[in-house]
Amino acid sequence: MMNIYSCELLILVGSILCLVCVSLKYVPEDNYLIDCGSSTNSSVGDRVFVADQSYSDVLSAPHSISANTSSDSISSTYDSALYQTAKIFNESFYYTFPIKKPGRHWIRLHFYPFVYRNYNLSMAKFSVSAQNFTLIREYRLESPPIVKEYSVNVTSGSLVLTFTPSVNSFAFINALEVFFTP
Repeated sequence: MMNIYSCELLILVGSILCLVCVSLKYVPEDNYLIDCGSSTNSSVGDRVFVADQSYSDVLSAPHSISANTSSDSISSTYDSALYQTAKIFNESFYYTFPIKKPGRHWIRLHFYPFVYRNYNLSMAKFSVSAQNFTLIREYRLESPPIVKEYSVNVTSGSLVLTFTPSVNSFAFINALEVFFTP
């Protein structure tokens, strides 16, 4: 009896090790990491968030504002690289991501409010939707930073994220991630 359990344990451990090795080398077909409002790329661990100016073809917002703050105003407990810049919008805007592989995609939205000129980002109130699903409805940040995560099944050749400010308000985003999940 002990030998059967030992074999089962060995198979289980071997399977887990194989999965770990495969996942460490996994690079998703669709992999968008965007540092919103930034003019330069930002590294977070071993991932590079590309300046949103490089993704101008996926953003529909002719009147957006690129905002920045100093790293001194951001608590050292947070990864300040993503939270030093933001994209601010006074009207609805959307990101349209070309999708190479239909299926489950992970969406991660990063929010860290700061004051930029006459915009106090903690006062922003807005909604966010993906395809036909509302992810956030008339949201106002509670305490920074906020990271909202969603799994969405994408069946078409594109994923559209729409940000809609509430009446007499605006919307913003510090960073966003969209990637295929196996």
